[in-house]
Amino acid sequence: MQADKHLIRRAKKGDNGAAETLFRRYQDNIYGFLLRMTGDRDVAADATQETFVRSFRGLGRYKEQNVFKSWLFRIARNEGLRLLQKTSRMPISGGGDAMPEAMQDVRPGPGEIYEQRQMSAVLIKALSTLSEDERQVVHLRLKEDLSFKEIAEIMDCPLNTATGRMHTAKKKLTQLMVKER
Repeated sequence: MQADKHLIRRAKKGDNGAAETLFRRYQDNIYGFLLRMTGDRDVAADATQETFVRSFRGLGRYKEQNVFKSWLFRIARNEGLRLLQKTSRMPISGGGDAMPEAMQDVRPGPGEIYEQRQMSAVLIKALSTLSEDERQVVHLRLKEDLSFKEIAEIMDCPLNTATGRMHTAKKKLTQLMVKER
């Protein structure tokens, strides 16, 4: 796999193949993040497309000392928030019964035992009680394996705020999981 920096340099020089490789490398992660954020496949697809359009238009402004993945996720988050405002379809952040499709356990794996399904349902319910910012920090940290410094950059907040949101989310999730067992 070619390093991002090499591909970015080539893409900046107009190499469409390098830009396409970068797109393919990150499209699933960006789409998954935006799907969880918006709860709507069409909005997530639109936001993903617009994220890459904006990122490649702004590639000349990208500074190589930044982590490309973090820079891209920041654009994605901003685009997701913009489209949510535009469509007025904010994801559910309170403990209501209806949940975005992206947070439902719609495809249990073969041989999954009853206890695991119950635990998944409890976890999904617990995640739905977190604030949008807390859910995003959990996703970026656990699913995307980003550092808290990168998460703080993506979410445009101080490092302490990012770590504090994760701490609060973990505390809430632990309390709810223990209560539901």
